Amino acid sequence: YNILLNTDISIKFTQEEIEKGKKMIRELGIKEKNKWICVHNRDDAYLKFKNPTYDYSYHSFRDFEISTMNKAIMKFIENGLTVVRVGSKQKQKINLKHEKLIDYPFYSKRNDFLDIFLLSHCEFCVGSDSGIITIPFIFRKPVYRINYGLGHLDLLTYCYPWPLITKKIFDLEKNKYLNLKEIFNRGIDKFDRTEQFDNYNLKLIPNSEDEIRNLSLEINSRYNKTWQDNPEDVELQKKFWITYKKMYNKRFMGNIEPKIGTSFLRNNQYLLEQ
Repeated sequence: YNILLNTDISIKFTQEEIEKGKKMIRELGIKEKNKWICVHNRDDAYLKFKNPTYDYSYHSFRDFEISTMNKAIMKFIENGLTVVRVGSKQKQKINLKHEKLIDYPFYSKRNDFLDIFLLSHCEFCVGSDSGIITIPFIFRKPVYRINYGLGHLDLLTYCYPWPLITKKIFDLEKNKYLNLKEIFNRGIDKFDRTEQFDNYNLKLIPNSEDEIRNLSLEINSRYNKTWQDNPEDVELQKKFWITYKKMYNKRFMGNIEPKIGTSFLRNNQYLLEQ
């Protein structure tokens, strides 16, 4: 019933902590009047650092390259926002340079308090299916997910109203992308380990740079309060969720229907084929 977003924030900063955070923000390079957003990509650097003896490769199907966010990052900057790439450990640096872009995982003064302060005071967050984006969510900040798992959208129907885009599933044997009906009929929606996709000769296709860019345009428009729904796109959203719920046991779903990124759904209508 979307209880979380309809209740007050339960974790508060003291005034002393707020002043501490503001000081750290200035030192990081964010000017006092600047508004910032956070972006994040999931890779294996953090888990390898935390527990180098354990094989976390079963989670690799959730990873993607930070370079695929380049066009989106520049669109956010063009919209007047400072972009802070978050994470305590990341494999690759961003191959972009701009005074309003901060590659925070490689900041020499990175610390746990600043991690939380950045994510809790941002305008919104754009990121992967990873624990770090729970922080802005707890503080009621919009979270726009990219590269999310198609079969796990039910988890977002309880308290997640914001647009997102998903990875696509490509069948190497049939040489085709799988639609929702095929994903559910074959039980692929329940896959949560890399080897399960490998065993079925399936390849997860990460969102392209243009797909993420197109979502950023929608996010910017919503942020600027200039977004207007197109009737055809509204119908596509309805059709998507009718199709999804036909395949899924509705008893285990919440009442919210998160929006699939408008451009993404328009360009991938094969998902709705019966």
